This record gives sequence, C-alpha cells and structure tokens, in this order.
Amino acid sequence: MPENWFEKLGFSQNPLGIRPASELVGLKEQENQAWSAIESGDLFIVTGQTGCGKTSLLRHLVTRCPPKFTPIYHDCSETPASDFSMAKLLERRALFGLVRKRLTSADNVVLFCDEVQKLGSDKAEEIKSHFDSGILRAVVLSTIDELNVVDSMRSRVAGRIMVAPLAPEAVADIIEKRLQAGINPFTRDALLEIAVKSSGNPRLALLNTERLLKGLIATHAAAGSINPELVTLHLGRRQAVSDTRSSDLLTTPDRVTTAKQQPVEVATATVGPLEKLRSKMSPLQWVIVRALSDSTTSLTYDELVAKLGKDKGTIAKQLSRLALVSDVELMKRKGVTEPIVVKSSREGRPVFELAEPVRFVLATK
Repeated sequence: MPENWFEKLGFSQNPLGIRPASELVGLKEQENQAWSAIESGDLFIVTGQTGCGKTSLLRHLVTRCPPKFTPIYHDCSETPASDFSMAKLLERRALFGLVRKRLTSADNVVLFCDEVQKLGSDKAEEIKSHFDSGILRAVVLSTIDELNVVDSMRSRVAGRIMVAPLAPEAVADIIEKRLQAGINPFTRDALLEIAVKSSGNPRLALLNTERLLKGLIATHAAAGSINPELVTLHLGRRQAVSDTRSSDLLTTPDRVTTAKQQPVEVATATVGPLEKLRSKMSPLQWVIVRALSDSTTSLTYDELVAKLGKDKGTIAKQLSRLALVSDVELMKRKGVTEPIVVKSSREGRPVFELAEPVRFVLATK
C-alpha cells in the first residue's frame, strides 16, 4: 500500500522536489545572451527573483560549455565567504588530494559565481583581479539585484541578463515534465491556474503543486481530475512574489479543503530566513539538514552515514534532536519549536526528510 502521496501517482520519489532544472524552459533568449557574453570574454550579471531560474541557467551553461572553455561553478551560499579562494578554485587535484594542475589563462576559464552578494569586497576583488589579469576568460555572476554586488565588482560589469517570471504556458510545461513519468491529475488549465497564482515563478509553482497534491491526493488521484476551480478553491488569493528569503512566499492559505469540504491542515512556515534557521543548529546538524536538502528523496540512516562520513549513532542522535524526539527542551532553548526533520518509512526502513517549511526556506536560498 502506498505510504507517500507521490507513490499513489506512480512515482518512487517526489517528482516535484526543488532542484535546478536539467533542461531550461522559457529561458532560451537568456541562454543565447549568456553564450554571446562568454564568447566575448565579458564579466556579466544574471539577475532575477528568487526561484525564477538563475541557478538553473548557470548550471545549464556549466554542463554545456564547449570544450574550448574550462567552467568553474561556485555557489556562494553553500560555504562561508571567508572560505572563498580563487586560488583553490583554480586547482585541479589528483588522487589523495594532491594538486595536479593550476588553471591558467591558457585554459580559458569561465567562472560561474552563484549568489555573489554573499561575498565581501575583499573576495570580489579576488575575482576582479583574476579577470583583469586574464586568468579568467569570462565571469558570470548571479544575484537577486545588481545593487547587492559590491561597487568594485559592478565597475567591471559589461552586461546584464534579466531572468523574469515565466509565462504561464512555460511554467505549466515545467510541471507537466515533472509529472510525465507517472499520473498527472491536473488538467492543462489547472496547471495554467497554478502558474498564474505563483506569479510565473517556477519554484513557487512546484511548491504550490506539491501542496495541492498533498491535500487532494486522497480524492483526486486520477488523471485530469483536478481542474482550475479546485486550484482556485485550495490556493485561494494570489500573493505577489517578493525578493526575500523568508518562507512567506508561498501562495496558499493555512488550510485547504477536500472535495467534501473537509479541512485539511497544511504545514505553515514557522522558521525565518536561512541565516536565522542556521543559527539554531550545531554545525553537524546543519550539515545533516543540507544533505537532506540536496537530496531529491528522503534518506535512510545508512545513506546519511555514507554521505557525511559520520558513525550511525552520531547521525541518529542528531536526527532525533532535529525531529524533536529527544532533548526537546535543549532544542527549544535554541529556538527550535517545530520539527526540522520528519521521519517516515520506505520499503519498511525509516527515512528522513526536511519538514516542509524548512525545505521551503532552503529552496528559496
């Protein structure tokens, strides 16, 4: 008997999990502009709202760089700014971590720097210095707003590419592609309605689609059974997207209703921005949370042990705290009043995933 909502639709894992798209939808013009700038050897900025596809665009470009370029991708939100080092990024290591080669201007290096606003002026100077010296052939920066970039970096910007909210048709295409391997319970018009209520933001549309399915799967698992009227009923008012890291971006009320008008509780965001969330956890707990965030499916104890290189007992203890099963008072003193991690089962084994509000905060990083 299916244990998760997505299993009822024929999927072994959540098809709507937030992850950079493997193929771009609706961003062909921006892709062409980026290739032109890279070929010209420019330093340029990609801007746009959280969740509109900046990271997807950068990673798409990285995976499709012609052989004549050497791409380097760095997400500034993944590591502290103090750890950023152009020298290390330019190293190519062999077995046992030994430096095999240091990239030079002859390698036509293209740096893709995501969430560059996280870097301070000193780190921005490193990038600028390597670009000015010719070691970096081109530089692609992404940020919500160009004003977030330090002045010394903005002075080198040769161009700007805006990733705007997508047309409803493009957002509907994204959701359809995610659901094509199983049962798609939505009509095309219902997907267009989700896109409109998500203000053309792909990430919000995926999250809204998942919330709809969690609330309606018991009565609407058949193909084409969810129409625009149901979407309007359950998502309610349209909420404008703002450029914030808080978890109030999702356009859905605190409660949704089934076809029989029985209220179904939907998790609401109880955490603040990414930095606030991180401050409530120990370094190891944060590493566990990031590992769960990076995974497209829930993870077992053994999978987390393999990913993190820690013993099972240590992982189990921290998961128990994050789920507020043990040391509850300790976690409350740290400001954790709702579970960060939730436990379920898969093929008879316990598995763990992030609570929905926490996953949303991390997804909008």
